[in-house]
Amino acid sequence: MREEREHDEGADAIVFRALWSGVVNAFDNDERHVKFLDHAHRTGHLLEAARSYSALKDDPERGAEARRRLAAITVLATQAMLVTKTTHRRRPPPWIYVLTVVVCGGLLGWVAYAAWRGR
Repeated sequence: MREEREHDEGADAIVFRALWSGVVNAFDNDERHVKFLDHAHRTGHLLEAARSYSALKDDPERGAEARRRLAAITVLATQAMLVTKTTHRRRPPPWIYVLTVVVCGGLLGWVAYAAWRGR
């Protein structure tokens, strides 16, 4: 099992590097950026993708596009975090607890009365 996971991680890393190479070679091609970010999102490599684009953000020719893609990575990472966010369970209103105590007390009283009367 561990070997399979290591193999998958290795394969993901190879695909990641190949897609990044394609992005660098054709930086004006939006489709390559989309495929790269989609792969990074699906495989959990958004941090590495951000590092890759961050290295280019000060480049005079590619900087604007790199900053735009960094913003897209921020949105993807935020969405991924929101999907995993747990919601707080709503507690029942206090009157439910009171009603439960009253009903249980009434039933116990009825049973006690029936048992005492049956003697």
